[in-house]
Amino acid sequence: PFDKSGANSGHGTQTMGILVGGDAGGSAIGVAPGAGWIAVKLFNDAGDAPLSKIHLGFQWLLDPDGDMETDDLPDVVNNSWGFDTRVGECYREFEPDIQALKAAGVAVVFSAGNQGPNGSTSVSPANYLDSLAVGAVDEFLTIADTSSRGPSGCTGGFYPELVAPGVNVHTADLTSGGVFPNSYVTVSGTSFAAPHVAGAMALLLSVNSQFTVDELESLLTQSATDLGDSGWDNDYGKGLLDVEAAFNLLIPLTASTVGNGTISPATTAVLPGSSREFIMTPSGSSELLDVLVDDQSVGPVTSYTFTNVTVEHSIRAVFSRSNILWLALPAILNSAVK
Repeated sequence: PFDKSGANSGHGTQTMGILVGGDAGGSAIGVAPGAGWIAVKLFNDAGDAPLSKIHLGFQWLLDPDGDMETDDLPDVVNNSWGFDTRVGECYREFEPDIQALKAAGVAVVFSAGNQGPNGSTSVSPANYLDSLAVGAVDEFLTIADTSSRGPSGCTGGFYPELVAPGVNVHTADLTSGGVFPNSYVTVSGTSFAAPHVAGAMALLLSVNSQFTVDELESLLTQSATDLGDSGWDNDYGKGLLDVEAAFNLLIPLTASTVGNGTISPATTAVLPGSSREFIMTPSGSSELLDVLVDDQSVGPVTSYTFTNVTVEHSIRAVFSRSNILWLALPAILNSAVK
């Protein structure tokens, strides 16, 4: 593929500004400003990206530092690119790459493409089964003329899955090596709708890092604001991204401890009908004395699982105080007397 934005266009900076940008300029520009990020440079300075390089980029994402012992696998990958010369087709070149990422627990978000307004204008890899395609809407919540429409050229299903702001979006721009330190720009296209969804996933993972890719996608589609035809359609998908509504779908599970010990995970939130296991671990020489679930004792169990969660719950682990200090104190006093 070829980067029509041009070499050194700022396209990547603009996309990342929407995803993780902060408020250094006076107002927040990013959806998930606290999220950590890494980047893969697919296109060279001439704007070209050989297929082999893209395969290598996806492979690198599975183990960025080359050390299998470290946990540096990304949780979400945003892709603001596609094959616009194969409109409406299913070009499966990178389908195994996307499948491998999803199997590893990585959510893969793609811009839906800018080949609208006609139907059957999906592009690959956004139209793969394992990709989440995002279209663009304007400030009036109207689908952008250029935003690609469904059905998907690969699955025949609705396309895109979601829409997000993608017309006249304020974001960061290149500083030209610091010449323009406060550099901002207004951008349009599905490239800038996709990072809204990727950022929303990062926010949800900050509440519960154990969410699966399917759970993240389900949360965002279930909570989307319906636009266009009722229900799913081939302009807006399931509807407009609504992060607050996604959070409101979650059921809190409050965890706390007394004494010297830990409970894992800490306070979290889960989807209705799901399960969550908590592990209680004493610290030092302390002991687990009791576990209270919704203020009722279940005994000193080292693990407890909430199943088919439909309402809020609490869990408290009660540990003894570590007696290391008390064991050492008589020896200290005896030494002082001598």
